Amino acid sequence: MFEAQLEHGSLWKKVVEAIKDLVNDVNLDCSPSGISLQAMDSAHIALVNLLLKGEGFTNYRCERNVILGLNLASLSRVMKATDNSERITFRHEDDTDQLSIMCETPGSQKVSEYQLKLMEIEGEQLVIPEQEYKAKVSMSSAEFSKLCRDMAIFADTVTVEVTSAGVKFSASGDIGEASTLLKASTHTADERKKVVKGESKIKPEKTEDGDEPVKKPIKKEKEDTAATEKSEDTGVHVELEENVTLSFPLRYFTIFARGGSLSDRVVLHMAKDCPCLVEYQISGLGFLRFYSAPKVNEDEQA
Repeated sequence: MFEAQLEHGSLWKKVVEAIKDLVNDVNLDCSPSGISLQAMDSAHIALVNLLLKGEGFTNYRCERNVILGLNLASLSRVMKATDNSERITFRHEDDTDQLSIMCETPGSQKVSEYQLKLMEIEGEQLVIPEQEYKAKVSMSSAEFSKLCRDMAIFADTVTVEVTSAGVKFSASGDIGEASTLLKASTHTADERKKVVKGESKIKPEKTEDGDEPVKKPIKKEKEDTAATEKSEDTGVHVELEENVTLSFPLRYFTIFARGGSLSDRVVLHMAKDCPCLVEYQISGLGFLRFYSAPKVNEDEQA
């Protein structure tokens, strides 16, 4: 028997909406440790990788590995019939061809149950190779989504350039050109944590007789830095081994941006001649990752 329950079923909705326009039919790989999903789009350009750890669910039970074949369009319609505040439980009995979806309002004043027929979906087991990425950009999910929409006004391809200065998105088409540079924050998250903990390299001032350091300025520095850390939560943070410039189909990036409903931050991992990894961490549960092959420059190919 398999059972997975979330107190706030809206997460199921967000996951389904984030991937349903990329892949149609998927196999949910359910194991005692959690639920995973790997699937490629029909054009074999993009890949989605989802992991939901069993320990993150309100209740999770999986006695043996089971594959649940689902049509995401059908699952999406069922999810839209549920309320965001409802507790949602997925349940599958052994040797049946249905997935039971139970929805309960707070206080269990209303209980709804839906039966979704499972599918036999053929597909090879995908192996995602380990990549050594040369550039990593962490930024606001909302900003990433807006940039994808803005660039789509001008072209169907977006060029992403990562340097120590920050990350630049640009697009060029028949109606004109657009570009946006998001400057990298002054401090990385680790550096800000050190300052907040009082590990700043700035030496404390001393009193006029040179005995004891003045404590008040240090306290003030911690307070200011804590405020700065909070304000920079929406900033751009870059980890760079070498500059990277790649182009991608905006159609896919626009779909990837829907993962922003699951996390306030998105992380882009890039390296020359490698698929870009777009990653969202799902707090307490796992992650949603998208991969997209870069577009090949026709001049370089020739």
